[in-house]
Amino acid sequence: MRKEGGSCTVEISNKRWSDDELLHRRKDVLSKWPTGQGVDLDEAIEYHKRLPREKLWSERVDRAKKEGETLVEVGLGHATLEQTTEHIKAVQEAGADLLYLHTDTYTRKNQNEKAQKGIEDSIRLGRSVLNGFPVVCHGVEATRRMLEVAKVPVEAQGSSDEEPMLPYEIELAAGHTAGFQHDLQELVLHSKNYPLAKRIQNSQYIAKLSAYYTERGAPILSIVKPVMNGYCPPSLTMSLGLLNLLLTAEQGANIVSCALGLLGNLKQDIASLMAFRELSEEYLQRFGYTDMNLSYGSWPFMGDWPRDISQACGFASMFAVAASLAQLDWIYQKSTEEALGTTSYVGNVQVIKLTKQITRSLRNEGTLVTAEIQEEKEAIKAEARCIVDKTIELGDGDPMKGELKAVELGILDVPFSCWTLVKGKVLGARDVTGAMRYLETGNLPFTKEIIKRNQQKIAERQASENPKTPIDMVVKDLKAYSQDVVGVK
Repeated sequence: MRKEGGSCTVEISNKRWSDDELLHRRKDVLSKWPTGQGVDLDEAIEYHKRLPREKLWSERVDRAKKEGETLVEVGLGHATLEQTTEHIKAVQEAGADLLYLHTDTYTRKNQNEKAQKGIEDSIRLGRSVLNGFPVVCHGVEATRRMLEVAKVPVEAQGSSDEEPMLPYEIELAAGHTAGFQHDLQELVLHSKNYPLAKRIQNSQYIAKLSAYYTERGAPILSIVKPVMNGYCPPSLTMSLGLLNLLLTAEQGANIVSCALGLLGNLKQDIASLMAFRELSEEYLQRFGYTDMNLSYGSWPFMGDWPRDISQACGFASMFAVAASLAQLDWIYQKSTEEALGTTSYVGNVQVIKLTKQITRSLRNEGTLVTAEIQEEKEAIKAEARCIVDKTIELGDGDPMKGELKAVELGILDVPFSCWTLVKGKVLGARDVTGAMRYLETGNLPFTKEIIKRNQQKIAERQASENPKTPIDMVVKDLKAYSQDVVGVK
């Protein structure tokens, strides 16, 4: 039993919930907003069974794996059903294979009164004043009618922010066939002081609900998607994902796609994708999760994007190349209007077409494996193993118990976090080639060899740029792709 963040006492372990545990917790979750009463679990499962096969994420990704295809996903979401429907139609016509329906900030924070006002203001003004789709306010039936326009699989926002359970209940009941799975990542990116123990339980709820549908003939694909903030070295980002993968598998969610956030350096991105794939399979095998249907995807850079549309097209192309040369099953792409605010369909149509052109052109190239990429892959794996293995050790073999202790000790740590319960002693900086390294390792449990390698990589850039202080490199990196590209003089 643990008391965390001045909140209630919560018992945490990486132990599979019973069906009764889930069903008991659902009663409170569905009572949070009137539309929650519109979720009938048995009816929703039967609805999923009637969906056309082409709308199932799991089936579409399985087909892509067999055919050697890299699918293209884009995200969208507006305040009203009509606005979102038009966006769905436009990106489908442009050739999107998969859709991600993201919710607005108020919905993610369970501020549904504000989301409802956003819908009303959007109708009055004739434009969306929300940055996503307020699924809780619209409810199951209205969202179903809208999603019936979609001819391709749709991913739910899933495990976002602190308490994602009610939105996810409505999303699944409405016909989404995939949802992403996070825990600690959501706190370090989107929370001030929400207790990690409670957030782990919320993630277990999401994973267990996905498994509940799947076990009854309505397959839900869980996307373990470590993306972070764009300024975090890849081994640290994927360490969070690997721990979350073990949580997801333990709850019985056995259709899983592992999708890593990329950083914009082609060689390191390819190496990172290869490392994440190999480590995902390694840790699942180690813990005895052998009955898994795995696929792999990627997520683009989560930092500052170019405002110029042509430059944004070039930047997005890099992620399409990395996904293709790492032989991924799918790629999520941000709009070419990413830097300008909530995207219109125009930016998504552009990125779909350019990504399709690249993935088709590189389809038969195979995985790009060079000595340099191979060396980088092994270095990333060594770093990630240090973090994950120490976390598991701290929990006496239980990854979630270990995660709680690892955060307290700074074994799990990230740069630039708004979450006050993380140490914040780790700092990343790019080397002279633009690959992300550790400038400060804080309390990360690295070997002397790992620390020395990172120091050498940083020193090469310092010799090239001669910054006044090391932090000047970090500041420059914040605008690495929206303004100056590291390594280009």
